Formats: sequence, structure tokens, C-alpha cells
Amino acid sequence: MDLAQLNLWLAEHSSLILPAVAVIAFVESFAIAGIVVPGVALLFSIAAIASLSHIPVESVLIAAFLGAVAGDVLSFFIGRAFHDRLTNVWPFSRYPDALSQGERFFNKYGTISVVIGRFVGPLRPVLPLTAGMLQMPSAKFITINILSACAWAPAYILPGYLGAEFSQNAFANEHAGLSAWLVVCLILTALPWLVTLKLVSIPFKQKHVLLANLSYSIIGFLTITSLVILGAFDRLDVWLFSLVSALRNDTLDALLVATTLIGDQLLLTLLFLICVVLLLIQKQSKLAMRLALAGISASICTHLLKYGLNLSRPDLVVGKLSTASFPSGHTSGFSIFAGTLAGLILHTKEKVHYAIRSIIICVIFLVASSRVLLGVHWLSDVLAGLLLGSAIVSAALWLGSRFSSLSDAKCLHQNPSEQAVPQANWRQILVSILLVSLLYQSLLFDTAMRFYSVR
Repeated sequence: MDLAQLNLWLAEHSSLILPAVAVIAFVESFAIAGIVVPGVALLFSIAAIASLSHIPVESVLIAAFLGAVAGDVLSFFIGRAFHDRLTNVWPFSRYPDALSQGERFFNKYGTISVVIGRFVGPLRPVLPLTAGMLQMPSAKFITINILSACAWAPAYILPGYLGAEFSQNAFANEHAGLSAWLVVCLILTALPWLVTLKLVSIPFKQKHVLLANLSYSIIGFLTITSLVILGAFDRLDVWLFSLVSALRNDTLDALLVATTLIGDQLLLTLLFLICVVLLLIQKQSKLAMRLALAGISASICTHLLKYGLNLSRPDLVVGKLSTASFPSGHTSGFSIFAGTLAGLILHTKEKVHYAIRSIIICVIFLVASSRVLLGVHWLSDVLAGLLLGSAIVSAALWLGSRFSSLSDAKCLHQNPSEQAVPQANWRQILVSILLVSLLYQSLLFDTAMRFYSVR
């Protein structure tokens, strides 16, 4: 039975959809099996079928969560029980490279590898096994596993579930042209971020790539601004707003609010200040200055544009939004914070794993999407915010690359002992960001849920 036949069979037997979701999530996460089974495609398809069968999204998320946790926990205890002879046992003996890759990744990133590995295809069914083999404490693994599964389930289920519901209207004949423009806009906006975070390799010097990226982002931002002023974006904005408004429900709202809180101005101000202070304490004054300038530039540009253009927002939520619509401050602020920080880390640690950079860009676009899905910004607002963010991040990193080139030239004339420069403690900074963000979420989540509720 191929994928199409399976989808058709499940559509005809809707009572088996939730058990199928749990089983597929289990197999996708289970030791080695996830390498062989196309779990991502299956989960996307079955989530779409669940949507079209009108199964509540929270039920699908719970089924995926339980299956994924069970698969990882069983894999962990298998690794723990057979740690000294696992490579000689079938079927694990057939994939020695996968096991060794998982072990290298775990040794390099430690505890955080369990979280990262859940979102990386080849590593997902191997890292729990590896964590067990290397005798990671059971309570620690299970806690991290459960928390990471809370993010994994929405990430793998919602695209298919919401995509099926969205596509019923979006790709009807009368909306085909608008759908095509939406896809084009998203691709063109994503390109500079793929370059900034080095997810796309360009064979030129980094400072030249950043300069080209800066130019592209500025041109793109000015183009969108001009189109918005001329009213050329109105039809696309209103059409998308009407579609996403119909998707709102309690479960999705909770996920969207938790995501959008990451981009709150107060939280971003705290995070910028904390990171700058920590970098100064670590004697990384140049990095601190670049991060501070990026944050100040984000605030000035966003507020000046909002005040100058004074464009109205969608009128959907209960809360009273005090600033104008264009561009999205949440989008520009968070993208600049995350993008600049990621760029600084990449500058000092070139071997940062591809998966980590992918997660960063996904979170940036999730925060941007939450503004549209919550009905507090138009599509044009977040596209402009992403391009403005890309421009400021590229400028900050480009200026840094110029200064670092001058510093490297001076270092050639110094003694080796004088060239040793302490490295930034990024782990300390990232842990601080995580703790402050979690505290902020716990304090303001209930208030935000009421604020963003539909009128």
C-alpha cells in the first residue's frame, strides 16, 4: 500500500486516524525505524486528513505527542539496557554510521542535543538511543523529552492540519492568482534570511555577501513600503486576513500567543540588555556594541516608520493596540535580536550545526506568522518587518566583518601572547535568554490570552 492508498483508506476510516497519528509518531521517533519510515510525509498527510475529517486539532496534537514521547522513551531504555553491545544487535548493527553520528552529536552538544535532535531527520530516531547508551540520567532525559515533544507535535502536525483547511479556500480557482503572489512574497522574503544564517552557501567573501544581502533587503523593504502606500497590497492583505481569521480556535490561540510573546517589546528590551551586559562582563565589548546598535536601530526605525506612515491595523482582537500597523514591531524586533545574536555566534563558531541555524530561522518566521494568524497585523506588515530586520542584521554583521578584518591585520604585528582573545560564553547567554523568556511567558500568558481573544 503506497502513501496515496493509505491516505484514501484512512479518510474512509476516520475512527482510526488518531491511533494512526500516535503510531506514526511513535515509529518516527523509535530507534532506527525513523530512518527507514517516511514519518514526516506520513504525519503531514494524516494531519491534513484529520483536518478534512473535522477531528479537533488538540486531539491530533495529543496523539502525536504521546506517540513521540513513547517512541523516544523506549529507545532511551533500549540504549541504556544494551549500551555495551548495541552495535552488534540487529537492526542496530545495520546502521553503525547513524549510531556513531548520534554519539558525536551528543558528545558535542550534550543535553541540548536531545532537543535539537528531535527536529533533525537523521538524528531524531538515534539520539534517544545514544543518550541511553551514554547513560544520561533517566529523569533528566524524560523531562527534556516531554518538553521538547510539546514543541515537536505542533511543528509536525499544524502545517498539514492548517494547510489542508487553508488550501480549501486559498487554492480555489478564483483565488489561484492571490495564492501564487503569497508564495512568491514568502520566498523573496525568506531569501535574505537563508543567506544571513548561512543556510544557503554563496562562494564569495562573507563581507561581500552581507553587503549584497543588505542592498537586497533595503530594496525589498522600500518596494513593499511603496506598494503598501499605493494600496497595491490591500487585496492580498484582506484576502489572507479573512482566511486566517477562520482558523482561530482555543488550542491554536494558545500556541500563537505563546509564540507572539517571544517578540514582545518589553521582553526584547530585557533580552537585549541582558545579552549586552553579559557580553561586557565577558570582555566582549565589540560584540556587545554591535548587538546594542542593532537593538537601538530596530527600535528607532520601527517607531519612526509606524509614526510616519500611521497605517491602521486589522480590528479583530479584544485588546487595544496602541501603535500603528506598518511595519510589525514584533517581527522586526525579534528577527533583529535572533538574527544578530545568531550572526555573532556564527562569526566566532563557524561549525554551528545546520539544524541550529534552521531552528533559528523557523522561530523567526513563526513569530512573524503569529502576528498575521492572531489578526493584529497584515501580511505586508510582517513582510516589511522581516526585510527591515534582515537589512539591520546584515548591516551589523557587515560592519563587524570590516572591523574584524582590520583587527586581524593589526594582530599580525603582535606577539602570539597578545593575540589571545577570550571567547564569548554563548552557553551562559543562551541559558539566560531561555530562563528570562520562560519567566516572562509564565507571568503574562493568561493576560495575553485575554488580550488576543477574538471580539
